[in-house]
Amino acid sequence: MAETIVTEQTEQTGQGERRDSSEQEEKRSAILDVLAAVILGVTTGLAAFGAYQSSLYGGNQATSYTEATNTLGEANRELLRGVQERSFDTTVWVENIKAQAVEAAPVAAAPAAAAPAAAAGDSGSDAEPATTDAPGATDDTDEPVQTKEQLAAALAAELTAVDNDSIAKKLSKLQATRRDLTSALKWADEEHDKRMKALKPADRLQLATQLVELAAQQETVADQQHALVEKLGVAEGTDEEIEAAFAKDTTAQAQRKKLEADYASFDAKAEKVLDRLSKPMFFDSPAYTAQQEQAYASLVAKGKKQFADGQTANEIGDKFTLATVFMTVSLFFLGLSPIMRRYPMKATFLAMGTVVATGSAIFMFMHPLA
Repeated sequence: MAETIVTEQTEQTGQGERRDSSEQEEKRSAILDVLAAVILGVTTGLAAFGAYQSSLYGGNQATSYTEATNTLGEANRELLRGVQERSFDTTVWVENIKAQAVEAAPVAAAPAAAAPAAAAGDSGSDAEPATTDAPGATDDTDEPVQTKEQLAAALAAELTAVDNDSIAKKLSKLQATRRDLTSALKWADEEHDKRMKALKPADRLQLATQLVELAAQQETVADQQHALVEKLGVAEGTDEEIEAAFAKDTTAQAQRKKLEADYASFDAKAEKVLDRLSKPMFFDSPAYTAQQEQAYASLVAKGKKQFADGQTANEIGDKFTLATVFMTVSLFFLGLSPIMRRYPMKATFLAMGTVVATGSAIFMFMHPLA
C-alpha cells in the first residue's frame, strides 16, 4: 500500500516537472517567435530600402550616361568649330597677303611711270594743253582726248568695279579682330627671328647647299622614273596603260616602288631643311592650338567623368541589389523559425536568418546612399 502511494506521488511529481518544462519551453518559443517577427520586419524594411537605393542608382546611371552623351556631342561640335575657325583664319591670312600684294603693286609701279612723265615735263614745251571741248581732239601724242561724257562713263564703270584697295583694308581690319590669329602671327614672326639669329651664315649656307643637292637627287629620281616608263614602251600611254604595263612586269613594279620611296625620302629631308629656314605657320603656335582645343578638351574630360560616374552608379546599384538578395534569403530562414515546433530548430533558423540579415545590412551600409 505504501509502495503504491509512493509510486503515485513519484508519477505526479514527474508529470509536474514535465508540465513545468513544457511551459518553460513554450515561453521560450513564444519569445523566439516574437524576436523572429521583429527581426523579420526589420529585415523586410531593409530589403525594401536596398531595392529603393538600387533603383535610385539605376536612375543616376541613366542620367550620367545621357549627360555624358550630350557633353561628348557638344565636344565634337566644339572640335568642328575649332577646325572651321582655323580654316577661316587661314583664309583671312592668305587673302590678306594677296590683297596687300595687289595694293602694293601700283606703289611699286609708280616710280617707273614717274620717269617718263618727268622727262615729258622737262621738255620745255610751252604748248597749251588740249581742251576737251571738241570731240575727237588730239593731244601731242596724237591720242584722242576723251570728252566729259566719256570720262563720266569711265568713272561710272570704275565705281561699279571691285576696289582692291578697299578689300585689302577691310581684310586687314578683319585680321586685326582675330585676336588669336594676330597673336599666332606675332609668335611666328618672333620664332622666325629667333631661328635666324641662332643660325650662323655658314650653317645657313650649308642648309641651302643641302636643298640644292636634294633637288638634284629628286630630279635624278624623276629621270629614272621616266626612263623606266620609256623602257616599258608606254611613255606616251594613258595612266591605265602605264598601270597595266607595270602590273605585267613585277621587276619594273618593284623598281618603281623603290624610286617612289627614294623620291618621298628626299622630299621629307628637304621639308625638314625648309622648316629650319622658313617662318613657322601661325597654327604651329602652342598658344593658338591650346586656345582652339581648350573647349574641346574641357568638354571631353567632363564627358568622361560623367560616363565614369554612370559606371560607378551602376556598380553601387548592383551591390545594393546583391544585399537585397541576401536579405531575401534571410527572410526565408526567419519565416521558417516560427513554424518549427521544436525549440532547437526555432533557435537554429532564427540564428541563421539573423546572421545573414546582419551581414547583408553591414554590406549594404558600407556603400554611400543615393
